[in-house]
This record gives sequence, structure tokens and C-alpha cells, in this order.
Amino acid sequence: MRRLLLASAAALALAACSSPQGGEGTAGSGMGGASAASIPGSSSGSLININLSDIRAEIAKNLDISLDSVPITIQLPITIAANVCGTNVNLLTAQLNAGSNSCTATATSPALEQEVSNQIG
Repeated sequence: MRRLLLASAAALALAACSSPQGGEGTAGSGMGGASAASIPGSSSGSLININLSDIRAEIAKNLDISLDSVPITIQLPITIAANVCGTNVNLLTAQLNAGSNSCTATATSPALEQEVSNQIG
């Protein structure tokens, strides 16, 4: 099941990168011009601030970059956030509706690493 979710998140991230809706994304969101509303399973404004502190070393190793290059936080679509924070989209949506839009990553994923790579250029 986790591999299916991981594959789905990676596919969504890749689809966002090739979206024809250029210029509509949130600056710095790493979404390649796609708005959060264009990602299936997410609602408008569903970007989550993810704290990467606990997994920065693993991301740096996997991307073969220095630890200092890995951001401490990153904004990502709620589907990727749920995956790397070890929770589900419904719980994050409830938190978002209550005014909290953050979680702490407990694991990395190819989609997260791609977004980190996109952000650092």
C-alpha cells in the first residue's frame, strides 16, 4: 500500500511539473506552475509546511549534496506531506481547516527529494 501511495505521489509531482497551467502556482512551492487545486485529491491552498529537520541528512545523502543545501522547511501539496509525515490526507485537511498547516517529516520519498532538488536548483 505504501508503494502505491509513493508511486501516486511521484506521479502527481511529475504531472504538476508538466502542467500547461504555467504561472498559476505559488512562488517557491516547487509545483512547476501547477496550482494546488489542479492536483487530484487536494483542495485549493492545500500546501503544507513540512519540517525536514529529522530527515535532512538522509535527503542530503540521497541527493549527494551538502547538508547545508537542504532546507529546514519546504511547502508541498497535502498528498506528499501526508506520505512523508506518516499521516493521512484527511487528518492534515482537518488540521488545515483548524488553522495549522504544518507537519514534521518522518521519512523521505522520491517526490519529496525531487521537490527539494527543484527548490535548491
